[in-house]
Amino acid sequence: MALGSLLLLCGCVVLLVYSQGTKDGFSTLRADSTYIAAGYETGGLDYLSGIRGYPGRITLVCPGGAVVFDDREDPEAMDNHATRPEVAAALESGTGQSQRQSDTL
Repeated sequence: MALGSLLLLCGCVVLLVYSQGTKDGFSTLRADSTYIAAGYETGGLDYLSGIRGYPGRITLVCPGGAVVFDDREDPEAMDNHATRPEVAAALESGTGQSQRQSDTL
């Protein structure tokens, strides 16, 4: 579940980078991601599903790149995320971030 939490952090990066796109945005994102990951560690997908009013986007990605949770889109309809820069970086070094236009926002 720790790798899932790591990739949850990565999924959140996709969201707030698009929303805020600033150095302060990345700092806020890291803090939010830590909090959300802790909730996921104890409550799993039920915890993620219960989050309401979060201004960003929450996406949980498995190590192989499959999306297993997204708070705005159907995960089964989403492309594999393994080759996205932020996911690849997180798998390699533990953290990842990128700023780009989302195809689903």
